[in-house]
Amino acid sequence: MSNEYVFSFQSDIIALQLPDHVEETLPKNVVLKIEYPKRRHLFDPVKTGLFNNEALIYNRLRPLQGSIIPRYLGFASITGRRAHLFDRL
Repeated sequence: MSNEYVFSFQSDIIALQLPDHVEETLPKNVVLKIEYPKRRHLFDPVKTGLFNNEALIYNRLRPLQGSIIPRYLGFASITGRRAHLFDRL
């Protein structure tokens, strides 16, 4: 698999500061990595599988989270699109 292929499906990444009334267990500053931003025509089962696999990888890297890599908080949904949710370092 070429680097061009891997990065061609990469998601948009946005940083958010959550309002105080949002879920209390979430950190105030988070990062969302959104799948297929605004390009629904890019849907591809292989790419969806890669996005799913990314969650498994973050779970395996749990010992490094919060120090070397951001803490992975799980899946989220924004404007109907799936996203990975991270604690902002």
